Amino acid sequence: MNTKEFQEIIHDTQKNILFVRVNEKTADIDDDDFKNAQYEIVDEIINTKSTSVIINVQKLLFSVSPELQQWVAQDIAPKIFENGVTKMGYIMPTEFIEKLAIEQISDEMGEKVLRERVDFGMEFFDDETEAINWCVSNHATSQKV
Repeated sequence: MNTKEFQEIIHDTQKNILFVRVNEKTADIDDDDFKNAQYEIVDEIINTKSTSVIINVQKLLFSVSPELQQWVAQDIAPKIFENGVTKMGYIMPTEFIEKLAIEQISDEMGEKVLRERVDFGMEFFDDETEAINWCVSNHATSQKV
């Protein structure tokens, strides 16, 4: 499946925030589609030089396996952080299983990054406005995972 069918990526040039929004069509994707979507996010970070990323996974219907969680932490996270991202915010789903999978990915990413970088922050939010305010704030980055 073409990632544009289930994932929208928009760059706010004024705030230098990359927005990633997934939709209900994630119910129809497979592991390769998920991986391609992650690579697309990395490519956009590189192309836009975004320092903040907000990923809205409220409509995520794909179940991220433990193997994919590990793959994100080991293969994707380093690419994100090597390219200047200092804040990553997640707009969380209400469904427990999807929320748990995202939190597990974030835990694994956070553990790795915090060992290597002190200038990185990761937070979870209920809506995009809160996430935007956090990204543009001058508050010290912190991680709440």
